[in-house]
Amino acid sequence: MISEFQCPCHGTMRGYVGDQYKTSRVIFYPGAQYEGNWKSSHMCAQLADGIPLFDAIHPNAVAVFLFDQSSNHKAYPEDALLTQNMN
Repeated sequence: MISEFQCPCHGTMRGYVGDQYKTSRVIFYPGAQYEGNWKSSHMCAQLADGIPLFDAIHPNAVAVFLFDQSSNHKAYPEDALLTQNMN
């Protein structure tokens, strides 16, 4: 599975963050014998890497990240207070 952030002017975001060359693309191998299932923790890690990359290639701009058709829409922190879990 490939997950990546794109912008209209660069397509796949690529560039240097500090002295490291980064890309917004993540290749994930799903399945029990590989990396398991794509989870919200994977998405959060990708976003944490993507924000500094966006800042590097678009200084003085504000990013808007949109997520569509994602199973992560129902992801919550482990300690979230959810009414369906209350007595």
